[in-house]
Amino acid sequence: MIDDLQAGKVKYASIFNYPALTWADIGTVGWLVDGAAIMNQIPLCRCSFGPYARAMIRVCKEESFHQRQGFDIMMTLCRGTPEQKAMAQDALNRWWWPSLMMFGPPDAASVHSAQSARWKIKLLSNDELRQRFVDQTVPQADYLGLKMPDDKLAWNEERGHYDFGEIDWSEFHEVLKGHGPCNRDRMRMRVTAWDDGAWVRDAALAHAQKHASRTKEAARKASRGRPDDCRMAVVGSVHPLAARGRAEARRRPACGGRAGGHEEQPPPPQPSARWLTRQRQQDLSPSVGDEHHVRQ
Repeated sequence: MIDDLQAGKVKYASIFNYPALTWADIGTVGWLVDGAAIMNQIPLCRCSFGPYARAMIRVCKEESFHQRQGFDIMMTLCRGTPEQKAMAQDALNRWWWPSLMMFGPPDAASVHSAQSARWKIKLLSNDELRQRFVDQTVPQADYLGLKMPDDKLAWNEERGHYDFGEIDWSEFHEVLKGHGPCNRDRMRMRVTAWDDGAWVRDAALAHAQKHASRTKEAARKASRGRPDDCRMAVVGSVHPLAARGRAEARRRPACGGRAGGHEEQPPPPQPSARWLTRQRQQDLSPSVGDEHHVRQ
């Protein structure tokens, strides 16, 4: 998949082929781009394909954080100096139209929308989602005190929606073909990062192979009847006395080991020297009752 992406056989989101020139671009991308992504993804939470719908619920939670963060950055800039507000306006001018393109081509020119609608994967069309995004975003821009870069943008009382200008779809298709502002730069940086990180992937693979080889060798030794402490080391740590007792019990016959057919019991484990020393100290020290008696 990585090879196909670097070779240009696999497409990625066209919005990533536009440059981020200032800090205001970070806020605008969070506000508009992630906002458009949420508008696309919320209906997918109710689509007919269960795994996709469940994954979209988690994705939307993350995207909503990005959108709130972006709007907070824009609000801070718009409440700052005139230069900061001008920076925010410039970012909005450059990112507004690419954000509207994120919903895909018009319904009449969309290739897969009809099939996705029949399968209940897509519950709303491209144009419906785009209209909802415009209706939601324009009041937010008004609150920030920013002007949308669209002279035809106006509220239509009869439709109950905002009318907006025509999108330049020729730019959209040029970006998809790889002729956008940053297509080549983005792909060149991705290929460079992949090549520079080859040694990390090789080291991780070598470590995984070494670990698998050691585990396989330990299992092979355990299956050949090695001492029980080796076998326990494969499974996990066991107290040495318990491991020794189990080993001795397995080596003895179940019956007939001694006269009378009774199984020979293993000797009890001997207490350690540290335990004996501690026990002697406790025996020599007076108890609470003894101290009271001595005082009397």
